[in-house]
Amino acid sequence: MPHETLSEIPDGAIVLIRPDRVGDAIIASACFPAVREKFPARPLYYLARGVMAPLYVGHPLLAGFLPRPESARELVQKLQEIRTSIVVHLHPDPLCYRAAWTAGVEQRIGYGHWLGWTLTQSHPDDRSAGLQHERDYNFDLLALLGIENHGDARPSVHLPPAAGDTLRDKVSRAGWEGREPYAVINPSAHSATLRWPPERFAALAQRLHATYGWHIVLTSGGESDSSVQRMREGLEGAPWVIDLSGKTDLAETGWLLRGARLLVGRDTGTSHLAAAVECPTVTIFGRLEPTYGPTRWGALTSPGRGRIVETPVVERQRFEGTHAFWARGFDSITVDHVFAAAAELASANHA
Repeated sequence: MPHETLSEIPDGAIVLIRPDRVGDAIIASACFPAVREKFPARPLYYLARGVMAPLYVGHPLLAGFLPRPESARELVQKLQEIRTSIVVHLHPDPLCYRAAWTAGVEQRIGYGHWLGWTLTQSHPDDRSAGLQHERDYNFDLLALLGIENHGDARPSVHLPPAAGDTLRDKVSRAGWEGREPYAVINPSAHSATLRWPPERFAALAQRLHATYGWHIVLTSGGESDSSVQRMREGLEGAPWVIDLSGKTDLAETGWLLRGARLLVGRDTGTSHLAAAVECPTVTIFGRLEPTYGPTRWGALTSPGRGRIVETPVVERQRFEGTHAFWARGFDSITVDHVFAAAAELASANHA
């Protein structure tokens, strides 16, 4: 049963859990200040995938970062070790649901799920309707702790100075001193196929360089990413291209984005990281269903520092499959569409 008053909420550590994709974990960090404000004396921990550690180890609002383990037993031990009394599952994860229940955590909050019996309080998981931002869906859960959503919370990341130093070393090894203005392009995404065509990213890079004289830095989740490989072919070794794809961790990427004129990419973790570090961001959305759209997944940029480019495709053709419909949506977005958004940001933020 829910606790009737805040005085009945147990003492001990609070653990926020968001163990899925990079962008989702960055969005969830927008909750940190509100939790700290409500419970200033409680140790606050964040559990996410290990890849998130560079952004959250040493974070000033956290008592610690917990990488999601491979076994429930390991997580049970950790939750007991830090004397956890409240767990908030910001996304259903069977291992984490079971571990919090097994560890005897007194208050276990999460979305209704087939493992909902492991929770002490739950909220219906109606996120697929896409009626509000994922951040605000997270705050629906935190409301069960009496935490108010002011509607303007932005992601919270920590960029260690050492990551800036290692980034400079990597930039230097790539043959660039990093003194010239630059933009960042990230052509990759979680889906290997539902992407804006890399040839158009290459054409956009050429146009940005020709118009503004910027160097173009390529990033991605991996050096062998197929979109990056095709961009390399399209740019034919242009000297103003710096290829850091697969070479930086998230904190190093954060420092890179902090100094960039803008980022262009799909709705990926890199776009959400750019928003967190105040990098002007152009986000490409090719899927029309609300569950995948910008209302739910738009980067949480500061006012005036974000632009969204959506597909003009509005109707599915007869007998057209979902994958084909989405692919057609991305294909309908032209280089002119994306360049216009980038030019608006360049004018607004670097006049």
